[in-house]
Amino acid sequence: MEITATTQMWIGLVLACLFALGIYRTWVLGKTQKILGMTKGMTLLIAGALVISSLWFSGVGSYIDPSLAGPTLAVSGTIPSGVDRITDGGVQPEIIGCDLGTKTTVTLSAQDKYTAAATGGTHRYRINGNPALTVSDAGTFTASPGDRISVLWANASADSTDYFSAVSNHVIPCTGAKTYSAQLVVNGTLSDVIKDHNDQVVDGSDNNWTLSAGDVKDATVKLSGTFRTEFPYGFVGVVEYNKTEFDDVRVMNVNEFERTSVPRSFSPAKGTDSSTKAYVIPALVSNADLTFKVNAKADASTNPATDGTIVMTLYPRNYFINSDTGGSFDGPSAEDEDGSVTRTGQATVTIEYD
Repeated sequence: MEITATTQMWIGLVLACLFALGIYRTWVLGKTQKILGMTKGMTLLIAGALVISSLWFSGVGSYIDPSLAGPTLAVSGTIPSGVDRITDGGVQPEIIGCDLGTKTTVTLSAQDKYTAAATGGTHRYRINGNPALTVSDAGTFTASPGDRISVLWANASADSTDYFSAVSNHVIPCTGAKTYSAQLVVNGTLSDVIKDHNDQVVDGSDNNWTLSAGDVKDATVKLSGTFRTEFPYGFVGVVEYNKTEFDDVRVMNVNEFERTSVPRSFSPAKGTDSSTKAYVIPALVSNADLTFKVNAKADASTNPATDGTIVMTLYPRNYFINSDTGGSFDGPSAEDEDGSVTRTGQATVTIEYD
């Protein structure tokens, strides 16, 4: 049990009053006599040293300068059963008084974020950075109080029909049993609506985006997800366009989206005229809409009509197991350390122009 800031304050006030009283008695009442057989000067010197030591030990000095903080006082004790004083992020639990030779039964149980149904599948975990193990959903393993565990929920499955992964970190508390939970999501299908700079729907049949040489225009893309599904970590969006017909193509809302590297698994489709850029596209939650602009700058001397399409390929981002770093849980990313996608089911958005 630590001494609280309030307790430290009262200790400081009491000591300050005693010090003031000592000065008063020494200089006013003790003008002609020694105190405990010592001169006034020696008495004050010893009293001052005692007060300063007491203030440091109480921790009051930390209010003046953190470097003056005194020691932390604690008493032995145990955490009552069922009380978890640990938060994600690896904060050391209060395990003073625990029998560190005992074991805690740990359960990993994940639920669907929207339906609360059990996710099933497996979860991956590491104890104190040791090689990873797996456990079925709602399964158990044992660990010791104070052990640090890292959990990769859904075990980094890349299958688009499985749940997206999540990572959490915990410190095992001083209890006989502990359950950790996570809310996970699956992805649904994507649909898109594209409008040109005149707010007309671009559908590839009745209406295309009409551009001329030298035009700098915006097309608006609206992506919609499926109810109670998510792409929780967004996408890497690879834009491919004809570099002869366009000087530049950018993806943006108010400002250009964050640029990133093109996934190694991407295969250009426009041959020698291909130009690509990759962007980090925000998350898409349930059936909410995600709207952004594709800004196209047509070549000044070329009418952009021959190629006919600007294509964006969307790579969902997910966590993955990095074998190059000893199996660390990395991400979210569109691909792993070997260039394999972390999530299958890439979608495409095609803007047709003439």
